[in-house]
Amino acid sequence: MQQPALERDAPQGDLEQQLEEAEQQQLDEAEPPGRLGPRTPGARVHICIACDAPVAVYGHLLPCMHTYCLACATDMPACFVCGNPIHMVRRIEPPQAVFISSVTMQGFASELAMARHTARLHQHIMVHQAAELQGAKAQMQAAQQLKQEQQPQLRR
Repeated sequence: MQQPALERDAPQGDLEQQLEEAEQQQLDEAEPPGRLGPRTPGARVHICIACDAPVAVYGHLLPCMHTYCLACATDMPACFVCGNPIHMVRRIEPPQAVFISSVTMQGFASELAMARHTARLHQHIMVHQAAELQGAKAQMQAAQQLKQEQQPQLRR
C-alpha cells in the first residue's frame, strides 16, 4: 500500500510553488469588502447622492437614517437630505445587507423593516391626499354657494 507523499518528502522548490498557488487561490476566492473588480451580473449598486460615486462602504446616519458612502457621511456636519444634525454614523460593510428607500433615501437593515416603512409612508400619503380632496371639495362647495348668493335673483 502506497502512502501519500508528505510535504517533507517533496522537493523544496515544489513545496514553495504549492504554497504560492494555495495562497493565490485563497486571494482569488476571498474578495475583501470594497475591492474593485468585475461586478456580479444582476448585483445592485447604490450610488451616493452626495458625491455620485458607487458606494463600497455605507455610512448610515443616526437619527435620520439616511444612507451615503462612508466618506461623505463622516465629512458632513448635517444630513444632506433633511438638514438634521448627525449624532452618529454607523459603518455598514458590503456583506451586511442594506435596503435603501428610493423615496426617502433612508436605509434599513432588513426587507421587512423597509416594507413597514413603505406601508407607513403609503398610508401617510393616502391620508394626506384624502384630506386635500376633502379640502378641495369644501372649497368648491363654498365657491358655488358664494356664486349663487351673489347672482341677482331673476324674477319670472
